[in-house]
Amino acid sequence: DHYDSKIEARWSDNLGQRMVGRWRKRAAGKSAWVEMAFQAEEVNSESDLFEPAGESADIAGRWLVQFADDPDPAVGVFQQKGNSIEGTFLTTTGDFRFLAGRMRGPEMEISCFDGAHAFLFRAKLKDDQLTGDFWSGASFHDTWTAVKNEKAKLPNPFGMTKWNENVKLADLKFSDLEGNLHSLAEEKFAGKAIVLQLFGSWCPNCHDAADFLAELHREYEPQGLSIVGLAFEYTEDLERNAEQVRRYTAKHGTKYPVLIVGPSDKARATKVFRGIDRVKAYPTTIFMNGRGDVHSIYAGFSGPATGDAHTELKQSYRRIIEELIRSEEKN
Repeated sequence: DHYDSKIEARWSDNLGQRMVGRWRKRAAGKSAWVEMAFQAEEVNSESDLFEPAGESADIAGRWLVQFADDPDPAVGVFQQKGNSIEGTFLTTTGDFRFLAGRMRGPEMEISCFDGAHAFLFRAKLKDDQLTGDFWSGASFHDTWTAVKNEKAKLPNPFGMTKWNENVKLADLKFSDLEGNLHSLAEEKFAGKAIVLQLFGSWCPNCHDAADFLAELHREYEPQGLSIVGLAFEYTEDLERNAEQVRRYTAKHGTKYPVLIVGPSDKARATKVFRGIDRVKAYPTTIFMNGRGDVHSIYAGFSGPATGDAHTELKQSYRRIIEELIRSEEKN
């Protein structure tokens, strides 16, 4: 429900061991939906899913990745045990979350389905380079290449989005889930440290971030932390958007206020939310002191699938919040 996503299927045999149907998910735009055929068959063990692959190449480690349709680099992080592989891709707009699959000789296949996205990556290892394809949902396709590089890393997410100094919190006015207009300068949003997070209820990376923000709110709200969620949703229907955001907050147990800003399309979102130079990623997290001065902005979110990157992100968020709170207490 929290992704406005549904699988509809029926038994296709008399034994109750096979289902066929469709996966249907709300997409961006008025009355827009993604639909894909769905089928499922009961298996007794994971080994039943794959044919024996024999000896396979080892791709464990970090890879510097370039997707053809993305000017920014990405980083692939893979773990391998025998022919089984797990891992993810880190990008400048977030990560692809938990992927799993198999190696078959020099060929890899890794995928995930989380209700919001259906991802499939295939590649072949030749001359120490991976070359392959990426499919998402019902229609998106890209190609990618990767080379092994244990030092591969992304550009600094803290430097990719800038605050518009001509905009003050009082200039930013958005509706709550009941349709009431609020300014971000209102006392109810004030704190010794203020965190604004741009998110979408449709966005898996934002769901990962919401778990962590809820944790931070419980930990630091007594010390003066204020968090405000700023939702960018798929439709123009406020009632529908509000319902999806309620499902989002209920899932993660978030107690901080949430406002609905506007559309998820990044170009349109940038025009509506004038506080930053561009909406590059969902989520985007803005750290401010109690006077509304911007300390830093983090584009994207490295979720739990990214391992060390997720640990480092959590440490950096805590460090910034504690620094802001201490600074306000000194003043």
